[in-house]
Amino acid sequence: MLLLYAYTDCVSSYFLVLRKSQEKAKDALEFTNEMLEKLLLKLDESDIVSFDEGFKYLGVLFVRSLIMTPFDKPKKERKVLYYPPPMNMSAYLLKKKRGW
Repeated sequence: MLLLYAYTDCVSSYFLVLRKSQEKAKDALEFTNEMLEKLLLKLDESDIVSFDEGFKYLGVLFVRSLIMTPFDKPKKERKVLYYPPPMNMSAYLLKKKRGW
């Protein structure tokens, strides 16, 4: 299984095209360039690689049948910086009634 991966800067899009042979991947790259040209876009970066070679896509590493994600880190604890005081509804309604 071969892979074509590409990056277009104009719309900040990353995408993959999976093909079974290198020739089909090259055809897919040519077709992709033609379609993007019609949309007035162009590829900034592209490459044809196989899963045997391995590749990194959006931070995930793919090598043969192995998929490694870097997202196993513990989440950072977030603290609340400010709690607003509770609203005194009777005082609010009294002010509103008086034309506050």
